[in-house]
Amino acid sequence: MTTIAELDKKIAEFEATLSQPLPEVVLDSLRTKIAELREERARLTHAGVQNTVNNSGTIHGSVMGANYGTTNNNYYGTAPSTPARPPTREEEIAEQQELLARHRSTLSAHLRRLAIVGSAFAPPEVFFGIREARGGIARARAALEGYGVAIEAHPDDVER
Repeated sequence: MTTIAELDKKIAEFEATLSQPLPEVVLDSLRTKIAELREERARLTHAGVQNTVNNSGTIHGSVMGANYGTTNNNYYGTAPSTPARPPTREEEIAEQQELLARHRSTLSAHLRRLAIVGSAFAPPEVFFGIREARGGIARARAALEGYGVAIEAHPDDVER
């Protein structure tokens, strides 16, 4: 399994290569690869796969993996003394705006890759990535519109 540190190293190496005098096709391919690596890094970070805990006491919350202590699973992710605060409307809007920006960035990377190799030679993950990103864009836009936030339409948001 690739670690976050390994992904950071690869991203830094590709970004350093971008400063070299290379054909635009190669530079576009590098930018696409950097975007893919950043998405993978975000997934790893979000999934928490890099986190380990050494505990000799009691854990209040859900535990995955080996457990040599005791757990209290009546609470999900928080200790009994600190109940989770529901996000505010502004936080939810900000989160949806960030998701929209990330999905658009992912879509852009896949569309650039498709433009480089052409639809006849594009691997299946390019088409899947485009569909997935457009689905995420639609969900984020619907959520934001539900909050009454005006969203600027982007021509790539939907397939034509």
